[in-house]
Amino acid sequence: MEHGPYDLPILTPRGAGHYRVRVHARGRDTEPDGFVEEPVEDYLLIAWPQPPEPDVIHA
Repeated sequence: MEHGPYDLPILTPRGAGHYRVRVHARGRDTEPDGFVEEPVEDYLLIAWPQPPEPDVIHA
């Protein structure tokens, strides 16, 4: 993390075990040259308890 550690929410509220994670990203193609003064990307992470399964990737 570029600006130091942040207080992150607990993503495993039920403790140890298997979890699935869904990641959403928005704004990744806003500045394709990579130079911005302010952040333009937003992320949403969702985690829930579930037994292991094959990965599913949606592009």
